[in-house]
This record gives sequence, structure tokens and C-alpha cells, in this order.
Amino acid sequence: QREQERANKDFARSDEIREELKGLGVEVFDKEKMWRSASGASGVIIGFHARGGPTDLEITTLVVQREKVRQSGDFATSDMIRNELRAVGVEIYDKEKVWKATDGRQGPVPSWQQIQAGGGAG
Repeated sequence: QREQERANKDFARSDEIREELKGLGVEVFDKEKMWRSASGASGVIIGFHARGGPTDLEITTLVVQREKVRQSGDFATSDMIRNELRAVGVEIYDKEKVWKATDGRQGPVPSWQQIQAGGGAG
């Protein structure tokens, strides 16, 4: 719902929803495209694009976030990001270092060195 309000440019309502979520113990990290709750649950944020699926920027941001958590040894979060992307038609191929969407789009999976040097989104 918050992403729908943001897509509609109703930022006041979007901020209200963010505050409601915060009151429920859920922090939203827009830049990282992730959310985390006080209970330890977490998930990804994919914008509201009706049935258009995630944008290339959203996919790239989440791919970079996944690489960051993999490097830190947080494989549960890494797997969650992979599964959430898979659910919206995006597959990550680690050996080939590429992501591919069911609609034919694809992009690189940056290396950890590229991310550290600022060569990835996020």
C-alpha cells in the first residue's frame, strides 16, 4: 500500500504508512529496498508498478543488497532476496554473474570488489 501511495506521489500518506509501520516495529529502508521488523522478520520492497514487475533499478539494488549480505555471511537474508526476486520473475545466476527476468531483461551481478568500489547500485 505504501508503494502504491508513493507511485501516486501521495508522499504525505506514504509517510503516514511508514510511521504506522514503525509503530508496529517495522523499519523501512527505501534506499536498500528492504524492510526489517523488531521480531527479526525481513523482506524486500518492490515498487508498485501494477503488473509491470520490478524496474531494472529495483532489481539491481536488490542484487547488490544480496551480494552485501552474502559477503557478511547472512545467507538467510540472501536466500530471501533471491526467492522474492524469483517470485516476480527474476532469476539470479551466480556463476555467470548475471540476473535475467522472464520478460527478457538482464543485467550484471556486480562482484564484491565492484560493490566496495561503488560500482553497484545502492
